[in-house]
Amino acid sequence: MRVPVLDEATGVASALADNHAAAWAAAEPRLLELARLRIAQLLGHPDELAGRTVGAAGPVLDEDAVTALASWPSSGLFDGRDRAVLAFVEQYVLDVATVTDEQVASLVEHLGAPGVSDFVHGVLVVEQRMRLTLAWQRLGLEATA
Repeated sequence: MRVPVLDEATGVASALADNHAAAWAAAEPRLLELARLRIAQLLGHPDELAGRTVGAAGPVLDEDAVTALASWPSSGLFDGRDRAVLAFVEQYVLDVATVTDEQVASLVEHLGAPGVSDFVHGVLVVEQRMRLTLAWQRLGLEATA
């Protein structure tokens, strides 16, 4: 991603890109894609909603799940692991200070402690990147691929 405002700060742009790549390498891509798209829905980020993360075998999340994402609590397309991830992500985006011990325990149950660490780091990177691009867009400092 190129952001004209960062043209003079190549070290910052490089660090942001490296952190983004590391987050996707560490976290399970399907779960991080679920999180990315739900964050985009919650923040109202149409560019992120339109894009799909693609792995070696194609999209990491099927389109039926993408279509049902807003109704994840009642959709049969999401299992307990997906629900734990999405419940955490929603609370994280809305108010990180009120993420509950139960939500974290559910993540640990489904992902293990190292998996939670990798996943939460990925959520942090994805959410911050989206908030930055939304801010840049609103300021007229468009980010480009």
